[in-house]
Amino acid sequence: MEFALIVPILVLLVFGIIAFGIVFAQNLSLNNAAREAARASVVRQIDGSPTRTCWEALSRTRAAAVAIGLDPAKVGVTVSLSGTTVCSVAAGSPLPASANTPALAKPPCTGSVSGGADQLSVAATFDSRLAIPLWGSPSVTVTGTGVFRCEYS
Repeated sequence: MEFALIVPILVLLVFGIIAFGIVFAQNLSLNNAAREAARASVVRQIDGSPTRTCWEALSRTRAAAVAIGLDPAKVGVTVSLSGTTVCSVAAGSPLPASANTPALAKPPCTGSVSGGADQLSVAATFDSRLAIPLWGSPSVTVTGTGVFRCEYS
């Protein structure tokens, strides 16, 4: 009889711990993806090839966002330079096939003061659904951010 009374609480507790672990892994993945894209976007390439474009920052963020239950196609990404949005893609929206627009073809740090205080930030968001028996499936918005100072103008 006591076991029957305790089982719902134990099930809720165990699945709550599992759901928290999944959301935590998704948060780590989004932070790492945003940081990787921001860092790659602010440095000059050593091999002499052109600097990375805004489209590459968007696609790099989505490609690096890998975790259990995280669909990269449903990750929203925003690239900003000192608080002003340079380019973005909404969660669930497809990424353009290539950088065929001027906003996507431009390197994100273009126009910044070299060695100045201009900071490039990449923000990634994902709406995660928790699957907890006896509780329903609440939604949690998971975010990750990477911020670096521009090293070129």
